[in-house]
Amino acid sequence: MKKITLFLFAFAILYSCSSDSDSEATPVNPEPGTPVNLKLISTNIKSYYNNFDSEFNTTYTYTNNQLSGVLYNRVGSTTGGETAEYIYENSLLVKIISRSPNESNLDDHTAIQTFTYSDGKIASSLEVDNSGTFNNVYAYNSEGRVINHKKYGSNGSVLSELKYEYNADGNLSKRITITSSNTQSTEFNDYDTKKNPLLILFPKVYLNTSPYSKNNILSDGSITYEYEYNQYGYPAKVTEKMDNIVRMITILHYNM
Repeated sequence: MKKITLFLFAFAILYSCSSDSDSEATPVNPEPGTPVNLKLISTNIKSYYNNFDSEFNTTYTYTNNQLSGVLYNRVGSTTGGETAEYIYENSLLVKIISRSPNESNLDDHTAIQTFTYSDGKIASSLEVDNSGTFNNVYAYNSEGRVINHKKYGSNGSVLSELKYEYNADGNLSKRITITSSNTQSTEFNDYDTKKNPLLILFPKVYLNTSPYSKNNILSDGSITYEYEYNQYGYPAKVTEKMDNIVRMITILHYNM
């Protein structure tokens, strides 16, 4: 899996956001007091894992009020940045094309994810990349929240299955990961009461394929997250710690 995909996944898990049952494709600001056109435009991450310092910048671009591109690069890298292009038809997200420069000077790594809809929701997505072809199938509850995600290999076998549960506040409370080798259950119980920036970043139908919550997670096992917020109640700085040692600092920039 390419770094940009890993980054977006980590970003999504860190900031869980809520969704409702309507099928709008454009991002929606559900909280009063949020400017209609407020957007997340960039993030800066400084990582201190295992005494190895590194820095990453991510820039988000929009077209017609919808996320259209992501550029992710490591500061000091000479291979160029990784990109993701979001393609729409009739305001619905239909495809994501991700590209990653190959550090061995071979062909760039390209991944294409194509979405299929049913009843206004993403029913499945087809992933094609250098490692093969994979099919993702999603199931939702009555509120439009994803509760099951199965990933199939090209031969039709189930590679993994994810199950999700939510609490009364609309936040992710449990994730169950099932693979051929084991089953792992993770619980999430500690959230703040502030706004999640992903609702003003990704199209809603795309958000609905992942277990987002409306608030920002404060702890995950031995990892804790400390936040500073802007005047609209969105995170402006996130400090991730393990055993009270800083592992990562993320600065979020908005168009305000």
